[in-house]
Amino acid sequence: MKSFFKLSLLFSLFFIFLGIFSSPVFASEGKIFTAQFVQQTNLNFNSSQRKSNEEYEKLNLDEAEKFYSGMIYGYSFTLYPKHYDRKISQICEILPNERTIDNNRLKIYQSTLKNGLYSSYIRYDLNSVEERYLEAWNKDKTINATGKAKISFFDLEKMDSFDKALNIAITSSLKKSMNYKPRKIEGFILLKEPPRFFFKSGYIITVVKISIKVKDIKNFSDF
Repeated sequence: MKSFFKLSLLFSLFFIFLGIFSSPVFASEGKIFTAQFVQQTNLNFNSSQRKSNEEYEKLNLDEAEKFYSGMIYGYSFTLYPKHYDRKISQICEILPNERTIDNNRLKIYQSTLKNGLYSSYIRYDLNSVEERYLEAWNKDKTINATGKAKISFFDLEKMDSFDKALNIAITSSLKKSMNYKPRKIEGFILLKEPPRFFFKSGYIITVVKISIKVKDIKNFSDF
């Protein structure tokens, strides 16, 4: 019965979600961020368990707060490259900045429910402190990178796909530094725009664009 349900869901998603993705629209006008955030409403065929429009709207606001914060305050990361001789597996630890945006300045100016997707266009007005933070970041030397991750939504959540895409973006852009077998690489990243989530044939495909600032590279000889 469980296998039949999964198979039915896969066929439904193939037709429903083919080519559909969340956060396809993003615009930055200096002091203003505007993007579209989307929640799937038809993954649960039991209508009594579906969320209300207000609950989907809240989920979109939560995502906007998370990703806009990632575009302004970013994340710190520590990358431990793989080392065969020392039998060390590669690990990339990513932590969001403790500072977040003021969610009281998030404004929804349009929400729609169509084809099983609840979509909200959400605007955020940056304050002067946030503007200066971005200006300071843009003055430093950074590396632009893109990461793409694909996971089954039966096994993991959408945010797991986001975390994996960030990991791929960081590690792929720092391959040259990893060739020298450092013990660890520390730095910071900012999202350049909200991530894009594609829902296709039972998979979540996530694409992120980030800006990387390397803080320190420590070698084994430093310890």
